[in-house]
Amino acid sequence: MKLDGKGGESIPMVSVIIPMCNEVRYIERCLALLLAQDYPPNDYEILVVEGLSDDDSADIVCRLVGEHPAD
Repeated sequence: MKLDGKGGESIPMVSVIIPMCNEVRYIERCLALLLAQDYPPNDYEILVVEGLSDDDSADIVCRLVGEHPAD
Protein backbone atom coordinates (compact mmCIF):
# COMPACT_ATOMS: atom_id res chain seq x y z
CA MET A 1 0.00 0.00 0.00
CA LYS A 2 1.03 3.57 -0.46
CA LEU A 3 -0.13 6.86 0.94
CA ASP A 4 -2.43 8.87 -1.29
CA GLY A 5 -1.21 12.25 -0.06
CA LYS A 6 -4.63 13.16 1.37
CA GLY A 7 -4.37 12.63 5.06
CA GLY A 8 -2.51 9.33 4.96
CA GLU A 9 -5.21 7.12 3.49
CA SER A 10 -3.76 4.02 1.83
CA ILE A 11 -4.45 2.87 -1.72
CA PRO A 12 -3.41 -0.70 -2.47
CA MET A 13 -1.42 -1.51 -5.58
CA VAL A 14 -3.43 -3.99 -7.66
CA SER A 15 -2.14 -6.49 -10.23
CA VAL A 16 -4.62 -7.99 -12.70
CA ILE A 17 -3.25 -11.14 -14.31
CA ILE A 18 -5.00 -12.41 -17.43
CA PRO A 19 -4.00 -15.83 -18.76
CA MET A 20 -4.75 -15.82 -22.49
CA CYS A 21 -4.82 -18.44 -25.22
CA ASN A 22 -6.89 -17.91 -28.37
CA GLU A 23 -9.10 -15.20 -26.91
CA VAL A 24 -9.51 -13.07 -30.05
CA ARG A 25 -13.26 -12.75 -29.40
CA TYR A 26 -12.89 -11.47 -25.83
CA ILE A 27 -9.49 -9.95 -25.06
CA GLU A 28 -10.10 -6.48 -26.48
CA ARG A 29 -13.32 -5.97 -24.52
CA CYS A 30 -11.75 -7.41 -21.38
CA LEU A 31 -8.83 -4.99 -21.56
CA ALA A 32 -11.04 -2.05 -22.56
CA LEU A 33 -13.16 -2.56 -19.44
CA LEU A 34 -10.07 -2.73 -17.23
CA LEU A 35 -8.64 0.43 -18.80
CA ALA A 36 -11.93 2.30 -18.38
CA GLN A 37 -12.19 1.80 -14.62
CA ASP A 38 -11.84 4.69 -12.20
CA TYR A 39 -9.12 3.13 -10.02
CA PRO A 40 -6.05 5.40 -10.09
CA PRO A 41 -4.02 4.36 -13.17
CA ASN A 42 -0.69 4.47 -11.34
CA ASP A 43 -2.00 2.09 -8.69
CA TYR A 44 -2.72 -0.95 -10.86
CA GLU A 45 -1.05 -3.02 -13.52
CA ILE A 46 -2.47 -5.38 -16.11
CA LEU A 47 -0.40 -8.42 -16.99
CA VAL A 48 -1.45 -10.55 -19.97
CA VAL A 49 0.20 -13.97 -19.99
CA GLU A 50 0.25 -15.37 -23.53
CA GLY A 51 -0.38 -19.10 -23.85
CA LEU A 52 0.87 -19.61 -27.42
CA SER A 53 -2.29 -18.41 -29.14
CA ASP A 54 -2.59 -19.21 -32.82
CA ASP A 55 -5.20 -16.54 -33.50
CA ASP A 56 -4.80 -12.73 -33.45
CA SER A 57 -5.07 -12.40 -29.66
CA ALA A 58 -1.45 -11.34 -29.16
CA ASP A 59 -1.69 -8.79 -32.00
CA ILE A 60 -4.70 -7.20 -30.32
CA VAL A 61 -2.85 -6.96 -26.99
CA CYS A 62 0.22 -5.44 -28.68
CA ARG A 63 -1.95 -2.85 -30.43
CA LEU A 64 -3.64 -1.90 -27.16
CA VAL A 65 -0.29 -1.60 -25.39
CA GLY A 66 0.77 0.86 -28.09
CA GLU A 67 -2.44 2.85 -27.66
CA HIS A 68 -2.17 2.87 -23.83
CA PRO A 69 1.51 3.08 -22.89
CA ALA A 70 2.46 2.76 -19.24
CA ASP A 71 3.48 5.93 -17.43
